[in-house]
Amino acid sequence: MSEEKSKFRWVPHIIRHDFWRKFFALIFAMLVTATVYSDKRKHEDEVFVIHNVQPALTLESGFVWKTRNLQQVSLTVRGPKTKLFDLKPEDFSLDYVIGEQAYQNRNENGRQYVTLKAEDVRCRHPKGALLQVLEVSPAEYTFTIDKIVTRELPLKAEYAAEDLPKGYTVRSITFPDEKKIKAVGPEHLFRKGMTVNTMPIPLKDHVADFTTSVRLHPIDGLSFSTDQVTVSVKLKKTARTEIRGMKVSLMLPPEQSGSLAVEKIEPATVKATVTGEKNTVENLKPEDLLIYADLSNITSAGTYKDVPLRYGVLKPGVEGISAVFISPLVIPEITVVDKAGPLSPALRELIKPEEKKAEEKKPEEKKADGKKPEEKATKTGPLSSALRELIKPEEKKSDGKKPEEKKK
Repeated sequence: MSEEKSKFRWVPHIIRHDFWRKFFALIFAMLVTATVYSDKRKHEDEVFVIHNVQPALTLESGFVWKTRNLQQVSLTVRGPKTKLFDLKPEDFSLDYVIGEQAYQNRNENGRQYVTLKAEDVRCRHPKGALLQVLEVSPAEYTFTIDKIVTRELPLKAEYAAEDLPKGYTVRSITFPDEKKIKAVGPEHLFRKGMTVNTMPIPLKDHVADFTTSVRLHPIDGLSFSTDQVTVSVKLKKTARTEIRGMKVSLMLPPEQSGSLAVEKIEPATVKATVTGEKNTVENLKPEDLLIYADLSNITSAGTYKDVPLRYGVLKPGVEGISAVFISPLVIPEITVVDKAGPLSPALRELIKPEEKKAEEKKPEEKKADGKKPEEKATKTGPLSSALRELIKPEEKKSDGKKPEEKKK
């Protein structure tokens, strides 16, 4: 025993005295410290992220979805992760009711949006009270919604004119009860000039004015204040007549009418088929119509092909003409020449100004002496200056040649 004590003589007496009791006391203290530290670590908060959380957006009354963007977000939270190890995205909710303010909001890209806030997040986990939501990412939730509005739209009657018996046509269709219909729907469905059309009005076997009810043609996304409306249909008896040998006049540009003339036009006469109200058509005379070739866009002499034919009504107050069909519809070829004759441009420049003025005055002097073009115009009624330009140049020439024919 004394030998054993001599071996540990270098160990201080305070340690050698009751050594084993002190050793086990130290081990026990270390175990207690480790346990306390571990328990403290369990109660310390950590910051972690929960992904794939789906916000829920609900629309206020009076709004509809146009484009619904199902966008998931991530939540940055703080709390004891060890106690919340079983957290799932479904444990969190982010609910918003959107309406007028969201409808008006626009981000930098022009899209509607709502800002998601951390304080609006709710956790349904039993230990959710230990959590604190720090951030929602992304915080901007975009979508497209539309507002439900009410608009008054004009009515438009739809019908098939060919359903009427031969010799009858529609004079007018009116809506005696209401001129406009209230339509309700998303604002983007309404556009400028929009109308509500009726279903085709039945016209078969009708030869007199009548009143009936007709349903409205539906428009997807819109609802109407009524499903059907009353229409009043007035008919008129039509007639058709053919006028053969109608002379073709010419429409030349005003700035070119004094320098250009038509050398050849074939055919010179055409047939006009006129359709309209019976009284108007039966009393129509050939001089009441003007058939002319439209050369208003020409700038110089030359040969012009497939010149379209037009028509105009010369007699004032003529109403009830529904259609005029001209046969043929175009003049295959019209030759336009320069009234100055076959002089080269260089020679024309050498003509003295006095001679040019004299040449310009000659048509006016003939016109003043003869006055036949004006007399002819007054026979068909008070023509406007534009219609007088349509008088065929050949007719003017033929009027001027009458004295020569008498000499012969």
